Amino acid sequence: MKNAFWRLRWTFLSLIVILAMFQVYLIQHSPAHPLRQWYHTLQNPTPDTPDIGADFCLSTPSGGSFCTTELRGKYYWVFFGFTFCPDVCPTELAKMANVYEQLPKTAQEQLQLVFITLDPERDTSAVVGEYAQAFHPDLLALTDSAKPSDTVSTTHNVAKSFLVYYAKRPPRDPNYPDDYLLDHSGFSYLMGPDGKYVTHFGSRETSADILSKLKQLIYK
Repeated sequence: MKNAFWRLRWTFLSLIVILAMFQVYLIQHSPAHPLRQWYHTLQNPTPDTPDIGADFCLSTPSGGSFCTTELRGKYYWVFFGFTFCPDVCPTELAKMANVYEQLPKTAQEQLQLVFITLDPERDTSAVVGEYAQAFHPDLLALTDSAKPSDTVSTTHNVAKSFLVYYAKRPPRDPNYPDDYLLDHSGFSYLMGPDGKYVTHFGSRETSADILSKLKQLIYK
């Protein structure tokens, strides 16, 4: 019975990975798809391409405020998605957790994992917190503050500063307006101890690829 459970679990995870890879394939082979245009911009920056990333403050699962200025002296690795995401998000977050677990303790202490929702309407602080914990206890989940102000960012503005593409699809059933998905880019971003962009990782890169790069960047 136990073996059957694990076979079913790995079959399910394999299907998620296959679906995510198929989605990436469709995007990369559809010239008119806005995500392909976005990928081209990020992979082929020009002098007019804006800088990637900026300091921000968002809401934590406890309802408090978290600002990236608190991470000065540490790297942070951030991914943008949403908790209802059926394929790309769980695949990439699982990959982040897997890579993080393979880093030595000294490197983990220099790196903060961050997940920012692109769907704050449904992904409240409590929702994103529970979702992130399913991947790794050190994964910090962030969403919009319940009390917006001039000193607190919005997830929309933060995503824009990271050149993240996302678009809300129409509800699958008009009778259920909250039953919708988001199209979004699937890169994660590594930010340096000074809060500046270092590099990004795509869905085609394996855990081994990313681990190798992080070893070169975070510890020698």
